[in-house]
Amino acid sequence: MRLACLCMCVLLVAGVLSAAPVITFENKRVVASGITRGSDAVLFGVSRDRGDWLDHFFHWRMTAADADNDGVVSFERDKGFPPQSMLLVIDLALGEVAAASPPPLEIQLSPLDLGEARYGPSGSIVSLTQAGSRVDVLLARPGVGAWGASIADGGSLDADRAFNGAVAIDFNRLRPLGVSPADPDGVRPGDILAIADAGRPWLAVVRVTAPQGGK
Repeated sequence: MRLACLCMCVLLVAGVLSAAPVITFENKRVVASGITRGSDAVLFGVSRDRGDWLDHFFHWRMTAADADNDGVVSFERDKGFPPQSMLLVIDLALGEVAAASPPPLEIQLSPLDLGEARYGPSGSIVSLTQAGSRVDVLLARPGVGAWGASIADGGSLDADRAFNGAVAIDFNRLRPLGVSPADPDGVRPGDILAIADAGRPWLAVVRVTAPQGGK
């Protein structure tokens, strides 16, 4: 059984997901409004900060709770977020997604190719091979939680442990964020999967839809 996937571009994030959070950038924080009241949200993405001699790359996986039930959460950093940032915010109650970069930049999301995915007996995706020397992964399951990891080619979380210009993502080895369950048990219909690479920079997101015939 194979999972059908809907790749989301900026227009889909901003338009079809009508209740998507609204992201604004302030001095030292990112604010997301329109979150389900009392729920949690997760911020995911990458940034590049150009230095005099070297570029610095940042990988973000942060959670925030709407403790005061006003539908607004913030993600803070002492030095703020670099101008060259590509960020997603996901409402973990409903799975609504928003994407943004600090003005005047306009975020450009890439389609996520699941052609190299491996499927388990239940039809869930258990692993995926992604080109790159290092990628960040986020798996969000509305109403349940989120999991993530930074995976380097040939590193301890690279499922094939080979230096081959790609990373093999074992989704059951992702680490829980916040109070999420320990193990996501693969990628299932309704999940939101995002992968980022700060070095390119590149950010892709896909919402997994109902299973249909196949592999």
